[in-house]
Amino acid sequence: GLLAVEHINNRSAALIPEAHALIPGQFKLVFDMQDSLTLPTVGVTHAVAWHQQRRHAFVGSYRSAVTGPLALAASIESTPVIAWGATASSLADAAWYPTLSRTVVSDAVLAEGTVRAFRALGWRQFAILHQDDTWGRGFANDATKTALSLDLEVVVTSIFTISSDTSIARAVSEIKESKARVILFLSADTRDIATTAAQADALGLLTTGHAWIAVEESMSSDVVALS
Repeated sequence: GLLAVEHINNRSAALIPEAHALIPGQFKLVFDMQDSLTLPTVGVTHAVAWHQQRRHAFVGSYRSAVTGPLALAASIESTPVIAWGATASSLADAAWYPTLSRTVVSDAVLAEGTVRAFRALGWRQFAILHQDDTWGRGFANDATKTALSLDLEVVVTSIFTISSDTSIARAVSEIKESKARVILFLSADTRDIATTAAQADALGLLTTGHAWIAVEESMSSDVVALS
């Protein structure tokens, strides 16, 4: 983001060859970056402050659970929001988020592709293990819908609270009890991924015959044991 701002303000041709012709001479882009701490309340607080400062557009957040409330707050003043990482399919609802645009594909597309891959591999049954937030619930719902349309079975959907070791242990135990061999794992928190891997290993769910499928948000170095 900062590099793009620098290129625009310097009329650099590195990204836009016609920058000098396209960007007015007196134009200057002001960029203010704040950390939402992945918390919706913090994101909305920043949105309110930016409204008071009369910012013309917002960028972010990476997390869908933050982008949704941020986009709602922005819509009050019809402020455009561009999300570069928020993928929850619920954010495509123009009635709720009329000023939101995204540079990434919706989870509805990724979930469908993932489940279709399961069918191509001959996996007729699978479990879903996901964190309890907008992204996790949305992806799980999209995957379940696709499974039903393809006559595949979701044997269990286990949900855990973010940053709760107790909740993760309970959810992984549910996966164990379901006897599922294919697990669609949805977590974006590095610590939770590591905790899940440790719990799964302790219950024998990382042995030969089990397949853990994680989407990009869950691909951390701490989860290499799940590969």
